[in-house]
Amino acid sequence: MTPAFSLSRRHLLAGGTAVAGAALLGGCASGSDTTDSDEANRAVTLPAYVPYEGVKPDLASTDEAVMPGFLSYPKGDVTATEGKPLASGKPLTILTNTNVQLPPPLAQNKYWQAINEAAGAELQFTMATAADYTAKLTVVIAGDDLPEVVALRPIGDLPKLLEARFTNLTEHLSGDAIKKYPNLANIPTISWRSCIFNGGIYGIPLNRPAAAGEMHARLDVIKARGANPEPKSYAEFLEMCRTVNDPKRNRYAMGSPASTINFLKEMLGLPLGWGVDDAGKFTHVAEREEFKQILDAVSQQWNEGLFHPDSFTQETLLAQWVGTGVVAVNNGGAGSVSGYYTTYSANNPDMEMGILVPPKWDGGGDGTKLMGPAIYGGPIAITKTTPERLDEILSFFNWLASPFGTVEHRLLSYGVEGHDFDYQDGDPVRSQTGVREVTLPVNYTGSAPVVNFTPGRPETTKQYHAYQERCAKNKLAMATQGLYSPHPAVRRRGAGQEPDRRDQRRGHRAEEAGRLRCGAVLVPLRWRGHDQDRVPGSLRRHAVTNFV
Repeated sequence: MTPAFSLSRRHLLAGGTAVAGAALLGGCASGSDTTDSDEANRAVTLPAYVPYEGVKPDLASTDEAVMPGFLSYPKGDVTATEGKPLASGKPLTILTNTNVQLPPPLAQNKYWQAINEAAGAELQFTMATAADYTAKLTVVIAGDDLPEVVALRPIGDLPKLLEARFTNLTEHLSGDAIKKYPNLANIPTISWRSCIFNGGIYGIPLNRPAAAGEMHARLDVIKARGANPEPKSYAEFLEMCRTVNDPKRNRYAMGSPASTINFLKEMLGLPLGWGVDDAGKFTHVAEREEFKQILDAVSQQWNEGLFHPDSFTQETLLAQWVGTGVVAVNNGGAGSVSGYYTTYSANNPDMEMGILVPPKWDGGGDGTKLMGPAIYGGPIAITKTTPERLDEILSFFNWLASPFGTVEHRLLSYGVEGHDFDYQDGDPVRSQTGVREVTLPVNYTGSAPVVNFTPGRPETTKQYHAYQERCAKNKLAMATQGLYSPHPAVRRRGAGQEPDRRDQRRGHRAEEAGRLRCGAVLVPLRWRGHDQDRVPGSLRRHAVTNFV
């Protein structure tokens, strides 16, 4: 089966640049008067990292790219905090997003009631779905009545906004000062780097896995088709995809051209977006010769029909396609294997998930592993307030960050025992009531560091730990973490003119996927196609905003 339209390297870069670039630039900074400089930010002492020792993992973290692993859910009732964090009893107002359905209202939500009781005060959420959140955030910020806690995104001139309306937390969290809040001190250092602005710490990070993505694979599907689930080169990867592809049975090798491009970047040792050399010169991946090689490869894959035909129009179904075996491999969010088992194994007990290690393009070992910012969205900031209230709110964040296996984490993550969850073979498992209620976005307000744990599947935990340790040997850090490019500077630069560190004055914050929001406009003009073949506008916009 061939796709309804063909895709070439020129199509991937043509046409949508101006539209996508304008949309991206709308979210970047304007103006130049700011105290947020590279030198000032580099002078900040990051919070001390003090790993929590109250609950011991079975598999220790050996690198920032390796999460601590638990082969079973920790037994006992270990507590990580004392008393109620919001001791004054004053309600706390919060603006944040959710990636799941909105929860039942407080009066009909026993989980929310229990959270309020444990926190010591009512949590008053203003929430929006992830798709609508940036628009909601912009409207709220334009008003005069900000909530006390705000989950920020890279909108407008973020450094100026933070300086004017939010609290500089440096004296409370920098260096050893954070030890007053030991659960916050347990958050890995890499995540804090995305909270540095204006020469200070301006928020709390939502820790996420350090890897920018993982090529999730339905190993049972691949093996059933007689394909090699451990390709050692690009040629072997392509052969695997051709072998598993079966459009007549609605079975496809891959789900997303955009995410596959990132996997191929790892095969060639290319950066996620921007790369920087030893002299401090930045070069965007789209200007590398090898990137053209990747575009040609993905164009060939598309034209052979190796991708699901709805890849560009039904992105929200990618995980479902993998979970149900419609798609064999997809480069998705790091740490998702456990979720696949939790969601889909009940209907398919024989499913076997795995993660492909990127090989070098021509073979001869492993490729690089792209690292992201290890943070979701942006800093969770606190509006300016009194010292007493600030200490309460920081204590609240310390409570939200209670580590995996503690009593507090169990309540925050699973809800009320006997109502929202019950134990099955020693693991807490949500009931249908819990599935509905435990969607209150406390975990999008503050959270513990992520861990490697798949309920009832210790072998999966071991395999994932081994995968992370293997990838950590060849990791490639995100060069732009802690840097921000205001859009007038981006506009001034043409193809081949790259920023150096002195010009990158405002720490750019990446989205969870790790993409550069301002990078698309810098696709070299000489690569843009001008042939008469037309591709739907949605495809062109998707290609430009996601592929680079």
